[in-house]
Amino acid sequence: MNAPRIDAEALITGDLADLQRERRRHFLPALAIMLGGLALATILGGFRKDMFSQPVWQIVLQFAVWVQCLLVLPAIGLGLVFPGPAARVAVVGLAVITTLLAGVGLPTGTPDLTVMIGHAVSDGFGCVAYVFAAGLGLLGLGYFSGAFVQRRRREAVLWVTAGIAMATVDAVTWHCPATDPTHTISTHVGAAAVILVITSALAILIHARRQK
Repeated sequence: MNAPRIDAEALITGDLADLQRERRRHFLPALAIMLGGLALATILGGFRKDMFSQPVWQIVLQFAVWVQCLLVLPAIGLGLVFPGPAARVAVVGLAVITTLLAGVGLPTGTPDLTVMIGHAVSDGFGCVAYVFAAGLGLLGLGYFSGAFVQRRRREAVLWVTAGIAMATVDAVTWHCPATDPTHTISTHVGAAAVILVITSALAILIHARRQK
């Protein structure tokens, strides 16, 4: 009597489909909670009064940043999509460019680093605190949703933490009416860069502990 034939391809396909469903089960509630948290922070912090007086292209880019940080980057980090090397480089490059243009605007000259640092210390505390509060709050959501342990590769968490940093830039841009690059670069982007480092280090630590 012949043994039943095992369809290995069907088994592998089925396992991958189950894994994707499991990841979506983590992703969708986390996305909903994140959107709710950002909406609450925006309501409590308020929109800048000149929100819709910004250049149209900059508002469009700000919405594009939300799409990237809430959907595109987390989807890659959680393993819902697997872009090739060239596509990953393009996603990273686009994320950096759109975030800078959306949060800072077009460059008007070479900024004075001394002025930037002094401004960040003297006038930017509120914005820095806003960025840190938003970033650490999103880190907490990522932790409780299991976003940092969905894939075996440790580097995968960096996609999620990059999304967190981008979200903080967009959030503070919609809150703070300052447009001077000495302020936006030093306090908005600078604080987000620090958040990226902190959240990445903590996420990698969480990933390592959960994978044991």
